Amino acid sequence: MRPESNADYEIRIAEAITAWEDIPGLSLNAAARNHGVPASTLKHRVNGRRPRIQRPLRAPQQALTLIQEEAISKWIARLYNWGYPPRYNLIRSMADSLAGRQLNRNWLTRFLKRRPELTTATSRTLENRRGRAMDANIIIDFFAQYHQIVQKHDILPQNCWNMDETGFLIGYATKAKVVLPASKKHDKFVLHDGNRESVTMVECGSMLGEFCPPMVIFGAKTQRLDWHRDDMDLEGWQWAISEKGQSNTDLAVSWLKLCFHPKSYKISRPKQRLLLLDGHSSHISVAFIDFCIENRIIALCLPPHSTHVLQPLDLGAFSPYKRAYSRMIDRFCRNGGTGLGKRDFVNIIPKARSEALTKRNMKAGYKQAGLVPWDPLSVLEKLPNFSAKAHTNALAPLIQAKKLKAATKDPSTPQTPANEPAIDAFAGDIQEAIGHYLTTPLRTKFSKIIKVAAISYANEAILMKENRDLRSQMVRARNVRQGGGMTYVTRARVLGDDVKHHLVAVAEVKAAKSEAAKLRKARRQEATIIIE
Repeated sequence: MRPESNADYEIRIAEAITAWEDIPGLSLNAAARNHGVPASTLKHRVNGRRPRIQRPLRAPQQALTLIQEEAISKWIARLYNWGYPPRYNLIRSMADSLAGRQLNRNWLTRFLKRRPELTTATSRTLENRRGRAMDANIIIDFFAQYHQIVQKHDILPQNCWNMDETGFLIGYATKAKVVLPASKKHDKFVLHDGNRESVTMVECGSMLGEFCPPMVIFGAKTQRLDWHRDDMDLEGWQWAISEKGQSNTDLAVSWLKLCFHPKSYKISRPKQRLLLLDGHSSHISVAFIDFCIENRIIALCLPPHSTHVLQPLDLGAFSPYKRAYSRMIDRFCRNGGTGLGKRDFVNIIPKARSEALTKRNMKAGYKQAGLVPWDPLSVLEKLPNFSAKAHTNALAPLIQAKKLKAATKDPSTPQTPANEPAIDAFAGDIQEAIGHYLTTPLRTKFSKIIKVAAISYANEAILMKENRDLRSQMVRARNVRQGGGMTYVTRARVLGDDVKHHLVAVAEVKAAKSEAAKLRKARRQEATIIIE
């Protein structure tokens, strides 16, 4: 007797289900016995489980499911569209998070072989990038990408922001025109303090000229209370430290959470925000990207070494910023000021900032970048060897973009539901259209499918939350090991208003205790003299 094939087995299961549906009063157990199939298998099939042969959710010896790999592929495409294709280690980190364990070192190679839509390329050196930065095709691609994002996500002007960093030397002024005796025309030097200590200001301005509170990064290992004056109204400012006074991965995430998100969210909610920024390595971290995705922030990188033609802050605000600070340094030195330090910088920089970072200057920066009003040609014409005729096809959609409205999607075209409410709406449309054709068992199966989809989305949300918690825990553990984490108040990398006020209160208590101790000591000395 030949062994029963899978096809024969499936036929008997199908016959058992048909008998259960057609014969009134026939139970599932009885139908299973009559057709020689397990009752448990029959119940699973009625509830929607597919045969094993029809369940290709995970390929043999494959660490991630096909759905998970598809999600990673889309994530890679998203990062590429933002302007920074991920490196191997970033992809491995995301795959490990989805798998819940560290995958084999060969996983990425096999993954790329399975995904024909992905390819690899060697990144260019900085020298080559500088040469290609002025390539008109790169600038055109950026404008096309920017326009696509704005149209697709309905980005409003108040929700388009530009973030950039600029450095100040505490005691050095920039070059400026001066007037001097004609006989001294070769003696053009201006005295200044000479402190070459670097401070970084992280600024962010919107298309309408609004500004986020800045982050000030000093070169230091500990925060000092005497840098700050308690009577200064600098609400929302964040005071940070790093070894060289420059930004890094941790400080970039802190800026995103403490400076950008609170300010821009009040303006944008519930709309999405677009954040234009350069491709500095501190902006390409799992924590930075995750926070953007979770909070509806689209981070779009400017092409490398193109900030002099595309960065609104560089074009409109930073030059007046440097000039204003230089004028105040010059005034400080003329009035006999010496020993310019961090405390003096803290006193001067808010005045220079309020003078230079105005709505007018910020809007001028966006205009020079060709973003508002929409004018890519004004930027492209500044490039050497640019020819409009040579780029006619690429320029056509950009030139017409201002006149075109966002394309309206055909409501009859089904879109894959992206959340549980969308699934319910999708199911409602189907039931309304064909519900009267469905038998009771099919209607039950359909409900089960909808339930499984909702559970899958819920599980995905839980998994994402677990991954975020795990990353946060890893960051906290690393900060503790390095001994420079934010848990130490006096060594805090970022010092906000609340922490600063706490330090002031602590310092006042310590000063009061010190004075009381001195007073007690003086009284004891007086008592000793009287006795003698």
